[in-house]
Amino acid sequence: MGTFSAVVNSWRELSDPYLRPASVRQREREVNNDLLPTLQDRQVESITRLELSALLEKVKKRAPETARNLRTHLSAIFEHAISKGLIVANPTPPRSLMGKRMQVSHPAMPVEQIGDFLRSLDASKIEPGTRVAMLLVLLCAIRKEEIIGARWEEFDLDKAEWIIPAARMKGKREHLVPLSHQAVALLRELRAITQAERKFLFPNRRAPNRPMANRSLNAVLDRLGFN
Repeated sequence: MGTFSAVVNSWRELSDPYLRPASVRQREREVNNDLLPTLQDRQVESITRLELSALLEKVKKRAPETARNLRTHLSAIFEHAISKGLIVANPTPPRSLMGKRMQVSHPAMPVEQIGDFLRSLDASKIEPGTRVAMLLVLLCAIRKEEIIGARWEEFDLDKAEWIIPAARMKGKREHLVPLSHQAVALLRELRAITQAERKFLFPNRRAPNRPMANRSLNAVLDRLGFN
């Protein structure tokens, strides 16, 4: 139980159920890539703040936001170790080590470009499901992550309602999305060309049991020249 990897596994068993699947996958990727290769077999009481600082500084040069996330993960992992009686103090470096975050807002598409964008989308040879996903972003004013992870069981097209469960929402609260006539028409169009047993509206091409890649809709914007 005293190794870093054992503490990580115990911590994840407790915390993973409270996170969105996408957050679990991101956290797992960050921990596996940058923490476990160096620390997995170490006893947690032997890990020092100095070596954690060096590790985070190395990641920071490559990916500052990943380094910030790793510091957060480390703090939680060692707090879990304290609660298990394995250590008495948390060796995680202070948040100040990460420096000031430079916030950059994503630019919005100017209103006057939306008509050109829709015409370009209709004239393109983009796969029908991806086209519907992009149009639903506009029609439903919903986050991209909720769109690409949508499941047929969440929709009642007769009532023109989409209920996104709390587990898929950033705020962990169930969210009702009223559907316009245009949105319902698009969804019926998609349903007509969808295999009955398919769970996701927009499955991943390589792994249909998972939703489409997060980058897919951004790639559409890039391809059409509206990035």
